[in-house]
Amino acid sequence: HRSNNGQEAINILREYEFEIVCIISDFKMPEMSGFDFRKQILNQYKHIPFIICSSHITREDALKAVELKISSFIQKPVKKEEFNKIVIEQSQDRITQIKDDQELKLGFVNEAESLCEELESFLVDLDKNQDQEVLNRIFAIAHTIKGSSGFFKEDIINKFTHKYEDFFSP
Repeated sequence: HRSNNGQEAINILREYEFEIVCIISDFKMPEMSGFDFRKQILNQYKHIPFIICSSHITREDALKAVELKISSFIQKPVKKEEFNKIVIEQSQDRITQIKDDQELKLGFVNEAESLCEELESFLVDLDKNQDQEVLNRIFAIAHTIKGSSGFFKEDIINKFTHKYEDFFSP
């Protein structure tokens, strides 16, 4: 994704955080500097590598970059080979993290699908017989789904299953 201003870039980060492997910012921008942009997003997006492009980096800039957890600088004018090398180096850990997260989500979806099928049969049983054991099993399944979903940043499933679990708690 590409942006021409800091606020637009922040909006893109919010929407595509789990797909972005690195952020590349110009040091001098019309609305803010690359450092100002990094300051605005550092707390929420420090896990995404941040690279600055600049034609002149001072010692003071380099020290500030360490403080702002800036991954690297790319010297202007940009040489394609250098650019590619730096972006690949700085993005490897993030790419691995994204792949791992995708595998975890897929594993969660597969497990939740199986648990939901099991849950459906217990709900049918509950309609026929309001046995405490059936209620306990429904509660346990909801609890398992809630616990498994708790490590995802998006907590919609966790919140929903928590309410569902409360409804069926003994």
